[in-house]
Amino acid sequence: DGDGKDEGKAAGGAGGAEKFPAGELKIYFGSQTGTAEGFANVLKEDGRRMGFDAQVIDLEDFEGDELIDGEKAIFLMATHGEGEPTDNAMEFFRWLDEKVEEGDSCLSNLNVAIFGLGNTQYEFFNAAGRRCRKTLLELGAAECYEHGEGDDDNQLEDDFENWKTGLWPSLVHKFHPDGASGAGTAGSLSPPELDFELKFLDAAKSATTKPRRFRETEVVSSAKHYFGYDVGTVRIVENTELRSPEDSGSTKHIEVDLKGSGQSYQTADNAYVIPQNNPAVVSAVAAAMGWNLDQPFLIEARASDFKHFIPTPCTVRTALTNYVDLMGLPKRATLQGLACFAKDDAEQQRLAHLASMDGAEEMHQFIQHEGRSLAELLTVHFQSCDVPLAHFLHFVPRLAPRAYTISSSSSVQSSKLAMTVSVVGQAYADGRTFTGVATGYMQHLPVGAEMQLYVRASTFRLPRDTATPVILVGPGTGIAPMRAMLQEREYLKGRGRTLGKTMLYFGCKNRKLDYLYQELLEGYVKSGVLDSLRLAFSREQKQKVYVQHLIREDADLLWDLIGNQGAHIYVCGATNMGADVLAAVKEIAAAKGGVDGEKYAQDMQHNGRYVAELWSA
Repeated sequence: DGDGKDEGKAAGGAGGAEKFPAGELKIYFGSQTGTAEGFANVLKEDGRRMGFDAQVIDLEDFEGDELIDGEKAIFLMATHGEGEPTDNAMEFFRWLDEKVEEGDSCLSNLNVAIFGLGNTQYEFFNAAGRRCRKTLLELGAAECYEHGEGDDDNQLEDDFENWKTGLWPSLVHKFHPDGASGAGTAGSLSPPELDFELKFLDAAKSATTKPRRFRETEVVSSAKHYFGYDVGTVRIVENTELRSPEDSGSTKHIEVDLKGSGQSYQTADNAYVIPQNNPAVVSAVAAAMGWNLDQPFLIEARASDFKHFIPTPCTVRTALTNYVDLMGLPKRATLQGLACFAKDDAEQQRLAHLASMDGAEEMHQFIQHEGRSLAELLTVHFQSCDVPLAHFLHFVPRLAPRAYTISSSSSVQSSKLAMTVSVVGQAYADGRTFTGVATGYMQHLPVGAEMQLYVRASTFRLPRDTATPVILVGPGTGIAPMRAMLQEREYLKGRGRTLGKTMLYFGCKNRKLDYLYQELLEGYVKSGVLDSLRLAFSREQKQKVYVQHLIREDADLLWDLIGNQGAHIYVCGATNMGADVLAAVKEIAAAKGGVDGEKYAQDMQHNGRYVAELWSA
């Protein structure tokens, strides 16, 4: 770990046409949480082994002329929210739409392969990938490989692996037929070449080194929060338990002070919390890898188009604490990366097997069902892995922000923001426990502690006319935006505004265990802010009762509010609950209103009268 030691230098060798006889291949990704970006990097490494000059391009950096002049491209397109493109793909879709409107066939020389990432629990499954395919073909592009779709509600990685199994033989046959027999092997156990160098620094010298300032164009878009863009440091002012001590689970009400953070919000916006890994886990991983936690290092680009993914110089401790996902369940590409550096033959073979499609069932059981984190794999099961820090930072997924709907009104407390956080945890028969990264981080933060977050707009916006009725559906922690909107309605009522009828459907297991905000909600009923509080306690009787059952019971009243008084409906919670609620609304519209329920619900969604923000359970 002395001064000047380098890691991650790319191997020498011929470049250009000799090294990449199959030519240039651009791999574009639209990613919200980093999954599509991770898949793009897998394809880049595979492609280079197969003789392609594969380049990964964030769609935020998309340039139309490059696409028009290109010969071949792969698109990895995630769908975000209710069928929308990811944030980094918005401009790309605007460009496509403009070209279609112009009647252009500008992509007639382009060959494309498209893989969409979605979740079948959402109504608009894989909408972004399908829209991308449709529009590219309208502009004259030709598919050089079959369209693929992955389902995050099932086994997204398996879907991707199955799709790419035939991808490379197809592309090699089309673009480099002479090299088909001599092409490399995708998924090789040879360490990939890196497009950066990692240099360890002398600790004394680095102490006096000024932090580098990175322009926004120099950093990966999905990692901008690491570099301080749009991020604020906030202070915890409340962290209280909402469930009964008799309940085995935990839901926290957390409030933070925004003063001096540069962050502001509107009622029921989304807060993105930037978590940190547990210090004990960080120390254990560093010990297993033989890394000095206080060793500073620097990352330097080797290619002109390189984008920084973490801010350096920093110490190993900072990198492991803030930037890599040590506590999440590792993906197949991570296992493949570890296999490259396992010194024990048996461990290497097992890692390679787990990373393969042949080992898919075993991988699902060992990693996903039994909840084994990357940290556990390195410190317990595969102790022979000796991964250089540069490669570790390259193939381990980054620690992603976690989104929470804000459960407070900005009109009532503009300088304080509240979140309702369900602590993710699972106990296993062998005594191990798995805890969610972000909720585990926030769970025990004391009052006065600091953390980082940023705010983004949500789709929850109360009707401008306060006399419009509102129907709120928020079981479990889906109560968060409902609490915020009720707080807002109370504020407006206190200022003399007339409120339309307000109904809330809330559900949980048992009123004595996890009836969140009971006193507050019942107080809203007494004060007239809430006209009806409908409660579904699923475990208090033999037959389980959920909010969608109560909605069907209230069909006559709800149709009067929806069909005759123009009520707005807001839904938050798990996707399967959201699907059931939407189905119930369609049934009510058809049965009580005599209209086409499907079309009526679509019109409500289009006009902002039916708003849902859901997450896969």
